[in-house]
Amino acid sequence: KGIAQFLQVIQQFGVGKDEEQTERFLRLSVLVVVEAVLKSGSPMADGASRLNHAFVDLYSKLLVVLFRNMNKGGSPEQVHAQRLGVLNRILGSLVRTMMWHSEKTKATGNGWDQRPWYRIFLNQVIDLNKPEPAYEPIRLGILSVFSAAFHTCQPLVMPKFAFAWLDLVSHRHFMPNLLLSAGQKGWALLHSLLIDHFLFLQPCLARMELTPSIKKLYEGT
Repeated sequence: KGIAQFLQVIQQFGVGKDEEQTERFLRLSVLVVVEAVLKSGSPMADGASRLNHAFVDLYSKLLVVLFRNMNKGGSPEQVHAQRLGVLNRILGSLVRTMMWHSEKTKATGNGWDQRPWYRIFLNQVIDLNKPEPAYEPIRLGILSVFSAAFHTCQPLVMPKFAFAWLDLVSHRHFMPNLLLSAGQKGWALLHSLLIDHFLFLQPCLARMELTPSIKKLYEGT
């Protein structure tokens, strides 16, 4: 009942109905959450900072609620299609906002912290790719939407997200699902993502210019 009331409130502002308003809600809300996480950092002995990811974890649950409930009903096939549309809108907005945030941070001369963004995508990968009967008919569709999002923010486009990207693509709730998909239908998706990764590594390997970070990335590969 509480979820239904919440959805009614945000729908009054066009979220889920108007594409522009939905994009605006997703973009502004994730920026508020990311900034809250970055401000929560507490220094550690090695000079790094420890972030409080409670904001991100709660926000990720909100995104799952939108995925599950932001539909107009209808036949099971119609609900499945609507859910995939909502997921595509959510992940697309997250990727576009992350790219904008990275560029904005670079313009200020400050280092960009990928950790809040990694946590958001990690939560989505886990929550939406766990075994759940309601999602089985659209399992490959969910994997396809995630693959498209990861292709958009591939390392060649966002080098500062390369380590997080590789961890997401190889996650146990994502890559094995692609490999074990019926009829090997997920293999082409993984093939495309592997090419994205190799295209990023290839120039460094060809010149044998392996910085410590590239060496670590190669080990991960």
